[in-house]
Amino acid sequence: MDSFKQTIRNGNHIVYFGARWCKNCNSVKAEIEAITGTSVHLYDTDDDDEVTAICGVAALPTIQVWKNGEKIDAFEGRDQCNILLIIQKYFSDVFTDVKYVEEF
Repeated sequence: MDSFKQTIRNGNHIVYFGARWCKNCNSVKAEIEAITGTSVHLYDTDDDDEVTAICGVAALPTIQVWKNGEKIDAFEGRDQCNILLIIQKYFSDVFTDVKYVEEF
């Protein structure tokens, strides 16, 4: 968990929670991978129990928006996790060079 807190401490981040077995999660993950512009952190809920629990993930997929260490929004389920709208709402000024920090 300390690594997670250190990672999202500064700047803008999209934190994505999904699972390999989840069809909806995989379609959202594909959308995320096609977008550029901010740091995207991908967590598999089956592999990252501690981060998943502390972040309060209750549904799959879940996308959380973090700015300078504070969670400012969360989206749950396939219909809510529209990555283009999330990026437009929070990150419209940064559309280049996505950095994938973790992948599953």
